[in-house]
Amino acid sequence: ITPTLKLRRKVILERYRKQIEAMYHSQEA
Repeated sequence: ITPTLKLRRKVILERYRKQIEAMYHSQEA
C-alpha cells in the first residue's frame, strides 16, 4: 500500500466517521 493511498484512506475514514456519527445522533433524537 502506498503512503498516498493510506493517507487518502485516513481522510475518507474521518469524513465517513463524522457522517456516521451524525446519522446515529439523528436516529437517537
